[in-house]
Amino acid sequence: MNLLGVNPSGSDIWEYGTSPNFIYYRVLNNNTYNHGYLQFDYENQTGSKTLTFHIEEDGIESLQLQSTGSWVRGKFGEKQILTLFWTRVGP
Repeated sequence: MNLLGVNPSGSDIWEYGTSPNFIYYRVLNNNTYNHGYLQFDYENQTGSKTLTFHIEEDGIESLQLQSTGSWVRGKFGEKQILTLFWTRVGP
């Protein structure tokens, strides 16, 4: 991933893979009592997708995200939720 800059709305612009594949992200609804949501917008030649994750834990060296879920077989199927456990690496 390559950081390209910031768009006018304040979201970072990341280039992913062979251009033009872009990932934008922003943190929504965070305050003293709630970590909020991390929203990714992915764009490529075929269209765009939005993924939203609830920030469950925001530690010094880690980040735990849980997807808001989706019903992959329609409204009568099971709801699937993805949990990501990330480790921060860097200075």
